This record gives sequence, C-alpha cells and structure tokens, in this order.
Amino acid sequence: MRASGKDGGGKTTARREVQALAEILIAVVQLLGEILLQVLAEVLAESELKALREAVRPNKPARPLVAAIGYILLGALLACLSLWPLPYSFAHHTWLRLATLVIAPAIAGWVLVAVGRWRVGRGQDGLHLHRFGYGYLLALTFALVRFAFTS
Repeated sequence: MRASGKDGGGKTTARREVQALAEILIAVVQLLGEILLQVLAEVLAESELKALREAVRPNKPARPLVAAIGYILLGALLACLSLWPLPYSFAHHTWLRLATLVIAPAIAGWVLVAVGRWRVGRGQDGLHLHRFGYGYLLALTFALVRFAFTS
C-alpha cells in the first residue's frame, strides 16, 4: 500500500511541476503579447508621424518639448484606440501587468531606435521618436492607459 502511495505522490509532484511550467509559459506568452502590441502601435505611429511632419513642417525641426507632449498625447490616443478591439490585457496576473509597465516601454523604445538607425542608414530623415526617450515616453503612456483601463 505504501508503494502505491509513493507512486501517487510522485505523480502528483510531477503534475504540479508541469502545471508550474505551464503557468510560467503562459506568463511569458502574455508578456510577449503586450510587448508586441506596443511595438506594433509605435511602428504604426512612426510611419504616420513621418508623413504628418512633412505635411505640417516640411523643413523645420520639431521643438523637443512640443514633440514630447505630442508623443504623450499620441501614446494615450493609440492606447484608447487599442482598447476598442482589445479591451482586456494579455497579462492576467497583477505582477505581470506591473512588469509590463517596466519592460514593454523599454523594449518598444529600443525597437524605435533600431528603426531610426535603419532609416538613417537608408538615407531617410530621422524623427524625435527614433530617440529612446521619446519612444519610451510614447510607449509608457500607452502602457499606463492600457493598465488603467484593462483587467
């Protein structure tokens, strides 16, 4: 009888380990979903901002403070628009949602730096958004709005 109890206990331990690994995998996938959403929003914003800058101020450099305020507003607008088709957070655990507030904007900011370097390497003009601080600001605003209005 004891031998079967040990086997049953071993199977239960193995199930717990598999469940723990599954939870970790799910958390990683949820985090990657939030990061991907922010990166896609920023890449879309980057392409639209280039066209808008050419239409509004074709040969004049943007002022840094005005650009920062614009990126904050744009981040909030993009986040609000993302709430329409995706009214929920990909990250379901509170700790993971908080981690998303730190990790996703940083990754999105670095992606925009890479996009900016790629564009400049191809002979195209760069935007303020191609600097880490501006990209991070837009993505942080995006993440804060989604954090506040999703569950």
